[in-house]
Amino acid sequence: MFAFRATVTKPQLVASLTRHAKADAFIKGTYAQQNGVFKGCAVGCTLHEFAPNRESDHTLYPELFGIPTPLAYLFDGIFEALPEAEAKQWPLQHITAIRAGADLSQVIPQFLSWLMLDETFGLAWTTKDDELADLAAEVGYRYAANDTESEEATDLTNRLRDAWDAWDAWDAWDAWAARDARDAWDAWDAWAARAARDAWAGFVRASANHLLELLASAPIVK
Repeated sequence: MFAFRATVTKPQLVASLTRHAKADAFIKGTYAQQNGVFKGCAVGCTLHEFAPNRESDHTLYPELFGIPTPLAYLFDGIFEALPEAEAKQWPLQHITAIRAGADLSQVIPQFLSWLMLDETFGLAWTTKDDELADLAAEVGYRYAANDTESEEATDLTNRLRDAWDAWDAWDAWDAWAARDARDAWDAWDAWAARAARDAWAGFVRASANHLLELLASAPIVK
């Protein structure tokens, strides 16, 4: 799967989102027709012209845009979390960052590695629990090395599950569980809740900026 080599081209999607931006159609938390104009979240407006009446279906991203479904959930989560003015810029920002033909399959693992290892926001650095810091660091390093299926990775799964059952290790567990790509939204949601207690605005902005960097640097497949 490669970006914009599916049904919709990048120029088509950028043009559609530009129309939504000019109509001030990006709103949080819902989607609806208002005075004859469709308004919705980042995902709703992205899908509206290409899949009418299915604006909440994140699973259409691979078929329409060549973008993995977990990224659609992450785009949505960041949109809802950003301050209002920045949120309105986000739909065009993240789509513009993606190059046509890019292989986005490693963006989620790289993002999750950052959530564990970043020196400002990473769990390995911010937790005061030494055992959790070690587990979070291993999660981050294994994502960075694309090692999620080895015998050692299976052992990490068991240790994280035991820790999650015993004490508050849910951040690390949710991030590691996302390795199968189905739970990436849970990992973001857990971190969003954690950041709300600490440095919410800084965490969300840093997450958005880092994701844009990862999208822009994803390799193009000829």
